[in-house]
Amino acid sequence: MDTLVAKTFYSHETLSDEQITNFETSNNVLISNLLFQEILNNHDDKKMLILGLYYKNKKIFVNIDGNHHNEDNLIYIPLWIYQYLNYTDDEQINYMQVSPKIGSKIKINPHEDFYAYLPDPIQSLRNGFERYSILLNNTTIPLNIDGRILMIDIIDTYSNNNPINIRGIELEVDINEIQDQNILEEPKEKEDFDFSSMIPSSFMQNTSQPNKFPGKGYRFN
Repeated sequence: MDTLVAKTFYSHETLSDEQITNFETSNNVLISNLLFQEILNNHDDKKMLILGLYYKNKKIFVNIDGNHHNEDNLIYIPLWIYQYLNYTDDEQINYMQVSPKIGSKIKINPHEDFYAYLPDPIQSLRNGFERYSILLNNTTIPLNIDGRILMIDIIDTYSNNNPINIRGIELEVDINEIQDQNILEEPKEKEDFDFSSMIPSSFMQNTSQPNKFPGKGYRFN
């Protein structure tokens, strides 16, 4: 495997605050123009542009969103990935192109339930999840829910601990009992995304409008 040096998007000198926020609540990365062209030239059309990153005893899977014109061995990654890897500045990360299998079911633990009380929680959750393409067990990812960060534990992807590709599929979501915790701070086609299990049962029991939240949302490609 080849190697890269990682930096967070906060150190990218030309990104706007809005762009950084979008990257920070995703699994998207930027690689150098040289590496981007090399991967495109060798790219199998049947595969997504997904890299496996391997650092010490950790691994994570990222989506190549575009390229930069800085050092050829530099990759820009979200802060949550930087922290998940326990990465040390300027050390080498191994990488290789991978093609995770499609997954259709996950089990999650949201750290808060504020999303359930939004005017359209299904739409808000959909908007948060659409920035992710690959999910992996035992990771905690940030979702941008109407401008507020919601941390989500990915407990199980039902894939023997392998990463799953959630692009363009109908995803079944099981939710654990919500535990309140303190938080740190291209248009796509819609597809069915089942969020019915993500609405806290306590909310549904207490509301006088039990049909306020339909069982189906939408998933972007």
